[in-house]
Amino acid sequence: NTDTIIKAAASIELLHNAKGQEIPRRRLPFLGDFDGLASLRNMGVFLDFSDAEILGRSEDGFIRYMKTSAGRKDLDRDFDKTWEEDLKPNLEDLFISEVNAELKDEDIRLRLSSTIETEYVLKLEVLEIDDDGNNKINFLVVDMSNGEVKAQITCLSDGGRVGRLVGLLNQGFESAAKNFAKLFIENID
Repeated sequence: NTDTIIKAAASIELLHNAKGQEIPRRRLPFLGDFDGLASLRNMGVFLDFSDAEILGRSEDGFIRYMKTSAGRKDLDRDFDKTWEEDLKPNLEDLFISEVNAELKDEDIRLRLSSTIETEYVLKLEVLEIDDDGNNKINFLVVDMSNGEVKAQITCLSDGGRVGRLVGLLNQGFESAAKNFAKLFIENID
């Protein structure tokens, strides 16, 4: 259906254009209005690496590095495909399931899902990932009716120390999910 494709493309463009603000280190790591979010049934999740610096490289540069120059245990000639089809969906699923478990533990009915056909979408604006999988992410609650960022939480999260980069990325996203969930629940409760 052409209308569905056009609507999806417009939603993705709206989400790409939503940007977080820099929060000074001495301030609390959140901005905006969290009112009403606890009463939502579901919120979509959109994982965005387009402005990320991964191992000091852009997303494209990182993909190129993993295909050509990474260490033996991380080298993957098909990394562009692996990144889009396996790693990014896995990181998103890991994040969603961790946050949903925390929300459920706190008896909050809101659930995250991988659809972006929701009133609000949680955009994970990944800013930095280092070689240990440590990350800095802006979590933006985007109003899908107008593209405005209703609320923002910025988290610095730890990855791991030893292992393949893929495993360290997973550890970093697991840590990011826990850090985000804690601050999100504090702000919506």
